[in-house]
Amino acid sequence: MSKPAHEFIEAFARLKKKFFFEKAMAAGSEGFGATVPARRPDEKIIGFGYRTESGLLAVSVFAKEPVDSESVIGFLHRVGLDENPFEVLVTGEIIASSSMVCGGHSIGRTGYPGGTLACTVRTRTGVQMGLSCSHILNPTNTDEVGRAEIVHRNSLEDDSGNVIGVLAAFKPIDFSEDGENIIDAALFRPVREGAMSGCGNICQIGTVAGVSRRPDFGAFVKKYGACTHYTEGALMIQDAAAVVTFPAGTKAIFNKLLVFRGMRPDKPFSRQGDSGALIVNENNLASGLLVATASGMDLTFGNCISEVLDHFGAEIP
Repeated sequence: MSKPAHEFIEAFARLKKKFFFEKAMAAGSEGFGATVPARRPDEKIIGFGYRTESGLLAVSVFAKEPVDSESVIGFLHRVGLDENPFEVLVTGEIIASSSMVCGGHSIGRTGYPGGTLACTVRTRTGVQMGLSCSHILNPTNTDEVGRAEIVHRNSLEDDSGNVIGVLAAFKPIDFSEDGENIIDAALFRPVREGAMSGCGNICQIGTVAGVSRRPDFGAFVKKYGACTHYTEGALMIQDAAAVVTFPAGTKAIFNKLLVFRGMRPDKPFSRQGDSGALIVNENNLASGLLVATASGMDLTFGNCISEVLDHFGAEIP
């Protein structure tokens, strides 16, 4: 039988106290006696709340990943709330949203067309960097490493915003007639700690689980870009070569391209402004870095993400 409201509120207060107290002990915080064993239900549980359900008070459990309901029930039992209904909400990490940037946000250089942050990556030395296209982070295609400021744009149309990083590395694009390019990619170093979301985190997609080095034909894919936001599609063509036209009208030949097509007739997989978005499969394994979109039909062109990461000696997550 569910508890009366006043007893539920008292029990819920005990739940919060027990949860956060034991969390501090598990983390070894000073003053909580880190040697005392914690009895939290699961490290995936990150919070609680309550609401009404059919006139009854119910517990809402916040989890960063799916969690075993039996462990939740056992924990609620210890504070006397196991007779009330409960729900587990898989929220992912609960991240302060004031200024943190994650994959899918609009970024670029002031005075130039904007694009999309793929996600944060980690170099072999453990340094966290932001990844996007070179034509977005370094539109002049000149060596401005350490000087060019990267802005978290207010929108694709408004190039003002907060400076979040400085160009750290880029692969120059060869615009010569006989030039051949494999990737269009660059990295920037965050200007302050906490400016970027966790490694491999993308809006509405979550954390990238790894890399798909050999994606299958017809494989389901998804991405979040600054222009078209969340879209779904499929890998249609591999090992393509094409002439890509850039905003300034210059052209460059790219090889080893992946070609994707959207799944909805009313919305393309990508548009201009989505350059730099990370394309992942159904298991959140990264497949490609979005670099271009066809103007006459719903086709999106991307670099193989393994080529990009190998060039910079980086990894996701």
